[in-house]
Amino acid sequence: MLRVLILTYFIAPDQMGLWVLLMGVVGMVQEFSDSGVKHALIQNQKGNQADYMHTAWTINLIRNILIIAFVYFAAPWVGKYYAGNFNEIELTEILRLSCFLFLFDGLTSISMTVLRKELQFKPLALANIISNIVGLIAAVLLAWKFQHAKGILIGEILCSLTLCIMSYLIHPYRPRIISTGKAVYELLSFGMMAYLVSLIDGVAMRLDVLVAAIVAGHVVESTGMSASTMIGLYGSGMVIILAPCILMSHLTVSVGFPALSIIQKDRRALRKGTLEITKFTQYVSIALFTFLFFLAKDIVKILPEKYLLTGDVIQALCFTGFSIVFLRQMTPALYAMNRVYWCVLRGVLHIIVFAICIVPFFERWHLLGLCWATNVAFIASALFIWAATLYELKWSPATWFKEMSIVWRSWTAGICSFLITFGIFEALGFHWQDHIATRVLCLTISFIVYGYVSFRDYIVPMKEKLYPAT
Repeated sequence: MLRVLILTYFIAPDQMGLWVLLMGVVGMVQEFSDSGVKHALIQNQKGNQADYMHTAWTINLIRNILIIAFVYFAAPWVGKYYAGNFNEIELTEILRLSCFLFLFDGLTSISMTVLRKELQFKPLALANIISNIVGLIAAVLLAWKFQHAKGILIGEILCSLTLCIMSYLIHPYRPRIISTGKAVYELLSFGMMAYLVSLIDGVAMRLDVLVAAIVAGHVVESTGMSASTMIGLYGSGMVIILAPCILMSHLTVSVGFPALSIIQKDRRALRKGTLEITKFTQYVSIALFTFLFFLAKDIVKILPEKYLLTGDVIQALCFTGFSIVFLRQMTPALYAMNRVYWCVLRGVLHIIVFAICIVPFFERWHLLGLCWATNVAFIASALFIWAATLYELKWSPATWFKEMSIVWRSWTAGICSFLITFGIFEALGFHWQDHIATRVLCLTISFIVYGYVSFRDYIVPMKEKLYPAT
């Protein structure tokens, strides 16, 4: 998110649109070719043995080599396909340059996955922080120099290179290009289902940009905005929304999936683990997205004027952000139980709903129509994955709602305090729409009450349970 906020001062919305489309194409290719071996390595009890690690690394390397060849030769075709709304030569060149991302991903040590499996997150955090700092500095400097999406891409490549180097510094494992038949079979047998999930999920997550890049050309005349600019504004808002989603995913998926895999055969323990993940993520995500929803248009005032419409995008996409966090807090249990076919069905449902909504919504409401087509698709798929998880864990909705009651109490306290504070300020003549101080104070007071009830009903009892008085 910080990178995008800084880059808006150096990159025009149309170049940001080119970057967003590039990431959509690259992401789609990655998901189409994902073998699922990294998920399989975490789920498999023998995943930290040398032959399994060598096999997984070899499969991932071969996959990335094939991707490089495909992207390089397909780049001109993609450039021609989007030529009506984007510069064909620019898109072709930047797609071919992105091959370096796949090269360094293929060379990165599989030990990064093993560290996740073993719940050793400190070295992972160190590697990611250093690589992201390098990528941020490089992207900003190169964007300032070139004022082109190519500068952002080179920064991303340097980030990938740094992560590749760090993966060998934080773990003693050194890969070999070998594979054993048993390891290949076990990894790919689980991995193929994980592949279907990644494939469908990848299509669902990137369908918005790829379809909008085509549909946007039909509404350019009525909006006075180029297709690339529209995609740039949407992409900038989506990146800001995804920042807290990624943070929460590190807590739910990156931590939750390996932890729940250890107790994968104990349904009762899985329910308890999923409940604690859900409680924590709900407490944090509600506060984050409420803050973004009400203050989005104030936050974007720090950006250049050409990006001010991003505030409307952020405000609308808060529903998408909350839905993403909600569905990802439930999926670790399905992965741990090897019930990932539900995630495949979720992705299919998402694609169908989005496909139904995108054209009529986009043609009627343009940029906000794209946002709401995305919202409707994510809300529908999040509810589906919630129902599937409860079914697999033999967890009735009534019981789930009852066990989540402390979250509902916090919600109620926060909403009531907000309404009371809002009413008092309105009565005193400090109108919500006129003063940012009024908006900030209303939200701050409601967050304090919300946080107090959450702390009293959740944190304190947990602390007493973990550290009983002697």
